[in-house]
Amino acid sequence: CEGFQRIYGGSAGKATPACLEHFVRWALRRPKESRALGVFRHQISRSFGSTVSAWRRHCGGKSVVPFKTFRKFCQTMKCRECTAEYWLELDPGRGGTISLFELDSEAVVLLAK
Repeated sequence: CEGFQRIYGGSAGKATPACLEHFVRWALRRPKESRALGVFRHQISRSFGSTVSAWRRHCGGKSVVPFKTFRKFCQTMKCRECTAEYWLELDPGRGGTISLFELDSEAVVLLAK
């Protein structure tokens, strides 16, 4: 994934050891996700086959997306009323964008292998 390589380094899209170490530390330190977000992720996987394919289809392969794009995606999933709740959980640092890593870190780690 070009976005992954640009953000996290590595050659030919492969993760560096430092990148994988960052993933592990992040996953161990992150707060437990809400049940609602878990259900949302499951709905995405059921509808599109995986969170990765949903991201690629609706985000155009971009490495990060703003709230507006995420809101449109939530509307597609028929859960626009929960957009703000999901966004706040996915963007705890309030950076203004989220990546596939925030949506499904486990899938990104599998892509990195």
